Amino acid sequence: MQNYKRTNHSVGNNIWHFEWCTKYRYSIFRKPYYKNLMAILLHEGAKRNHIEITALNVQPNHVHLIASLPRGMTDIEAERLLKGYTARVFFLAAPEMRSRYPQGHLWSRGKFGITVGFK
Repeated sequence: MQNYKRTNHSVGNNIWHFEWCTKYRYSIFRKPYYKNLMAILLHEGAKRNHIEITALNVQPNHVHLIASLPRGMTDIEAERLLKGYTARVFFLAAPEMRSRYPQGHLWSRGKFGITVGFK
């Protein structure tokens, strides 16, 4: 039996698989410090925007994320919120990365998103 989210006037789930890459495909998350920092920032950004992360995998140059979005939130909006928050706070927590990304763009413009259903 599926567990649907219920609100006053709607029932259902909004589950997505997201993937996005670092700018220029630099492998900055090879270092455990940056990889763990990014995982923490993604969880914090999701929590701030009422996004529930089901699975997270931070690879050396990209991120895989399966998340349940609030009903009514689009995939584009969720990716924009997560990418924006993580980039801003990442540069505050690791200012030495500004030498790698002098213009402050951590993520590439591209992104991937697909809906995910129950098994």
